[in-house]
Amino acid sequence: MSDYTKLAEEYLQIIVPEFRKNAALDRIQDYSRGEKFVLNSLRHSGGTASPVTLSLRLNSSAARITAIINRLEAKRFVTRKLDSIDKRKQQIILTEAGSEWIKQENLLVIAHSEQIFKVMGLADTKKFIELTEQYIEISKKINEGWQDIND
Repeated sequence: MSDYTKLAEEYLQIIVPEFRKNAALDRIQDYSRGEKFVLNSLRHSGGTASPVTLSLRLNSSAARITAIINRLEAKRFVTRKLDSIDKRKQQIILTEAGSEWIKQENLLVIAHSEQIFKVMGLADTKKFIELTEQYIEISKKINEGWQDIND
């Protein structure tokens, strides 16, 4: 077993158990899927998007996006508007209630992260963010089929 394999196992043993018992990590993980992801996506795209666009952003099936939109519509966080020219197309529109709710959720995550970063200190926080960005970029390359780790 290589040193990198051991480190990968150690990383997983540290991070995976924390996702459900650590509220901050759980909230951050929620942002990558489901209702919060859709609401944030709408919020950052001017408050409107098509279901197809949301499906591509979430990397999810049309059926899953429809189920999420239905739940958000029941909560009055989004509304649907049919295209005036092509009635088969629709736009999903973020409501004021949905915008306010996701804004408050974001503030909770930011406040918690801010507390952690204050304890870590400015230099370690900057280093942590830099390493997180590097980890994500390398992960994206590997997912796209990148083979040469020396590229």
